[in-house]
Amino acid sequence: GLYGAEHMLLDLVSEQIKAGLRPLILSAGNPGIDEKPLEAAAKHRGLPVMPFRMRGGLNLRKGLEVLRFASAEGFDVLHSHGYKFNILLGMLPRSIRSVALVTTVHGYVHAARFSRLALYRRLERFLLRNLDGVVFVSNQLQSQPLLQGVRMRRHCVIYNGLDTERVERVSRDKTYAGLLDIFPGLEEGDVCIGAIGRLSGEKGFDLLIEAFAPLALRYDRLRLVIIGEGGMRSALEREIDMHNLTGKVRLAGYVSPVLRILRELHGVVMPSFNEGLPVTLLEAVALQKPIVASRVGGIPELLDGYSACVLVRPGDPDVLTDAIETLLLSCDLQNTVAGEMDDSRFTAQVMATRYSEFYQSVIGAVYG
Repeated sequence: GLYGAEHMLLDLVSEQIKAGLRPLILSAGNPGIDEKPLEAAAKHRGLPVMPFRMRGGLNLRKGLEVLRFASAEGFDVLHSHGYKFNILLGMLPRSIRSVALVTTVHGYVHAARFSRLALYRRLERFLLRNLDGVVFVSNQLQSQPLLQGVRMRRHCVIYNGLDTERVERVSRDKTYAGLLDIFPGLEEGDVCIGAIGRLSGEKGFDLLIEAFAPLALRYDRLRLVIIGEGGMRSALEREIDMHNLTGKVRLAGYVSPVLRILRELHGVVMPSFNEGLPVTLLEAVALQKPIVASRVGGIPELLDGYSACVLVRPGDPDVLTDAIETLLLSCDLQNTVAGEMDDSRFTAQVMATRYSEFYQSVIGAVYG
C-alpha cells in the first residue's frame, strides 16, 4: 500500500531534488509484481523510481547486487526504510561496502514472542550497530526499551515532514475519490468520523469498532469509515456484524490518495497501540481536523500544542468512547472550531535539510 512511511519518502525525495541532490527510489518487491503503489505514486509525481524484484528471505546475492548498483552509479548513501533491508545489508561485511548505509526506523509493530517477525526484530536490533547511521522519527521511538543497550555508530531524531501545499491542493481535487464514493448511502447531515491505516492488530481498529458501538446507539446519524487493507479485514467484518453496525461502519479498503476524503471527514481517530510519527495525523493537522489518538509513540510530540485533540491511553474502549464523544460529538460538528498549530518542525523542507546534514556527517565519518 501507500501509507505513512511511503508518503514521507516521496516528500523527502521531492525536497531533495529541489535542493539539488540526486536521489533514486529503489523499490523492492517480490517477482511477479507488476507495479507497486509506491512506484505508481512516484511516477505520478515525476520522481525517479526503479523497480527491483527479488525473492524473499535472506537473499544476500540481491543485497550484493544493490551495493554494486549503488557503487557503479556513484551514489554516496543507501538509505533504507524497512527492517528487511536493514537486515539484508547489515549482514554484509562493512569492508565490502563503498557506500554509506543509513536507515530510518519508522516504528515497530507488535510481534508474538516466537514468531518470524520477532526473530527479524531481534536480528535487526543486533545489526543496527553495523549501519553507518540510524534515524528515528520520534524521541519516544529512540528511547524505547527494545533499543536500550544497542550501540550505534551515529543516530539522531528527525521528525517526518509534510508538503502542506501538496496536501491542500490534492485534498481539494475533485477528480479523486470523496467520502460519498467510498461510503454508499451516506446522506447530507450524517456525521462521519474516520480512521486510516493498515488493517493490522497494532492499529486497534477492532477496539475502535467496539468503542463506536454505544455511540452509534446514542447518535443515529453517526457513521464510521475505516480506510485501509490488511490481514484483519475478516475479523473486523465479524466485529461489525457482532455489534449490528452494518450500514453504520464501512470498511472502505485501500484508497489512494486519501486526502480529499480526509478533508471531508468530521474527525479522525487513531486508536493505535504503537506508532512512530504518523503521517496521517500530520495530514489531519494540516487540514485542521479534530483528532482522538492514543498516547503512544511520537503522537504526543506531534500533537503538542494542537488545540483540537484528545489523547487517550491505548487499549481501553470505554475511554475511547468518551473521548470521541467529548471532542467530536458534544457540539454541532458542522460548526466545530478547527484546530490550529503553527509548527515548522514537521515540514518536508525541514525534514529534507536535516537528512542532508545527517548524510554529510555520516559520509564524513565513513570516508573522511
